Amino acid sequence: MGQIRRWDDRPGVFSTSAFCTHPWIDLKGHGIALLAYVEKGSLPGIDREFTDATERVWRQRKTFFSDCPGIEEFLASLDLKARPVSVVDSGDITTAGGVGDSTVILRGVLSLTDPPRTAIPVVDAAALDRAWTAGEGGVVECTIGEGNDPGGYNSPVSLRGVVRHLSSRPIEVKGTSFSGITMDVGRRALVQAGTGVFVLVAEHSSMLNDPEIWRSMGLQPESMDLIVQKSHKLFRAAYADIHKAVITVDTPGCTDRNINRLPFRRVDRPIFPLDEIHE
Repeated sequence: MGQIRRWDDRPGVFSTSAFCTHPWIDLKGHGIALLAYVEKGSLPGIDREFTDATERVWRQRKTFFSDCPGIEEFLASLDLKARPVSVVDSGDITTAGGVGDSTVILRGVLSLTDPPRTAIPVVDAAALDRAWTAGEGGVVECTIGEGNDPGGYNSPVSLRGVVRHLSSRPIEVKGTSFSGITMDVGRRALVQAGTGVFVLVAEHSSMLNDPEIWRSMGLQPESMDLIVQKSHKLFRAAYADIHKAVITVDTPGCTDRNINRLPFRRVDRPIFPLDEIHE
């Protein structure tokens, strides 16, 4: 990206871009492409420069796959972290193709004897129906993740809690990313399990990257220890004055960081990192 900025500053270059394919798409044509619009005849050597740039990316290919803690490892180290912590559920990013229905982090939090105050969104229409039937102030018993497990990772979670708030109103985004638009997740319910685990059960998936998703349900994210994010980066500006740390957790799912765990069938092979390539 630094090289692109340097190209753009040169006379004769109108625009330079890098196109990085979405890593979870199972289609032919994966890879990184560079495109430049230049004045005809002004940069005869730019093809060589493009080749040099892509070769640098290739030499650094392993650095794009950094290690992250699993949910158990992260929760075991939570006492060392300033709070609130934004926890990125990397396997269930709704802006990258995730459904928003992962139970991995929820299971980890509920397994603790004294769980931290946690705000976690999940998409589950069946559980939502039970919450709406119970009504605000009522006790709901439901199963999160039941019958919604295409990848073999979403073990169902039994949830019992108090329905704190119900709503179906669209949410106006007020943070920096997409400020002014509205998110419509349909009906939703805020269910409090135990002393401090707050589960936002939504009817539909959405970006879920703005603090207003919680404030619209009467919950202040500033009061949480953990805020589970279903976005890699869109939440960061809006939560800059709220969270004290951001941790990406290695969770399985449709947007798994470990793409070797996903069943690719259509991509051209060999391809890194599904295959070890040395040349």
